[in-house]
Amino acid sequence: MRDERAVEHVALVPEEKRFKSFHVITPEGQGLSTGAAAVATMASLRRTTRLGRALAALRLVWLVGAVYHVIAKSKRVLARLTKDGPGPDRYP
Repeated sequence: MRDERAVEHVALVPEEKRFKSFHVITPEGQGLSTGAAAVATMASLRRTTRLGRALAALRLVWLVGAVYHVIAKSKRVLARLTKDGPGPDRYP
């Protein structure tokens, strides 16, 4: 969010909400948060395209949002289940 390329997009998200949830700004300029942002991301990724489109078509964005909130509230507990170490290698 501190990247100069993101400044105009970050400005589309109200300041008090920027760090409270997951946000996506579509190419059309529409701002999506929590469940809607997750579904839009899934629909645009190769491995989860079908799942994202199905969730949107079945109008289950609310369910994804509810799961998102449960996970977000449980970050400290879930963090204990992960190993502390270097992240995965990413290939271009």
